[in-house]
Amino acid sequence: MHTLTRYLSAGLLLMTWAHAQEPASAPESVSLQFGLYAWKGELPKLSYGPHHTVEAVEAFTRSSIQNYTGPVVLNFTLAAQSESTDPKAKQPPVVASVTLPKGVSKITLLTARTRQGHFQIYAIPEDGDAFPAGSVRLHNVTAQPLLIVYNENDRVELAPAATAIVKPLGTALLVRAARKVNGQWRELFNNVATLGPDGRQNVLFTPGDDGSTGVGMYILPPWSSPPKSSRPL
Repeated sequence: MHTLTRYLSAGLLLMTWAHAQEPASAPESVSLQFGLYAWKGELPKLSYGPHHTVEAVEAFTRSSIQNYTGPVVLNFTLAAQSESTDPKAKQPPVVASVTLPKGVSKITLLTARTRQGHFQIYAIPEDGDAFPAGSVRLHNVTAQPLLIVYNENDRVELAPAATAIVKPLGTALLVRAARKVNGQWRELFNNVATLGPDGRQNVLFTPGDDGSTGVGMYILPPWSSPPKSSRPL
């Protein structure tokens, strides 16, 4: 498996685990809109709920928006298996599952394929009090701690699988990313993240493709953007 996908999947495992530590005392439900975002590889046609499907999604593309009302735990199966008309057919196996956060109305479900042919899903809220307009959410989906210096001299340390919400000075956030080398922070790169049309932006720090810096930066296309491919920076 490609190094980026392997480490991103590991980061999503950590994040999914962190979001799932509070067991529900009773069945809960949510009502929201979601879109599946295919990270790195194509996402096959999936089924969820009684009779709902999401068409196949190309890499670095968001699916059509789905209206969902149901349990907080959302399971997906392969549509080809779910659409079988054989009454003796076994219940199709779950290939992806996510616990949906409450209190949001729009959410992106970032997917990454695992070795077992299943998918890890990381839920990224797109609105609500947890992600106010005029802010940028930083995601560390690498396996190493990072130091992010933003604006002029503001800084935040991100542990693996951690996130932080920061405020830009204007409509764009200047960021400098650093990782520890021999106990010292070493700057890797600088970049700019511009707020989306809704005044928000999600920025992912991911394992790099070239193997030199070990870290890359990816700006998730805003929710209001039409479905299209968006390659990492």
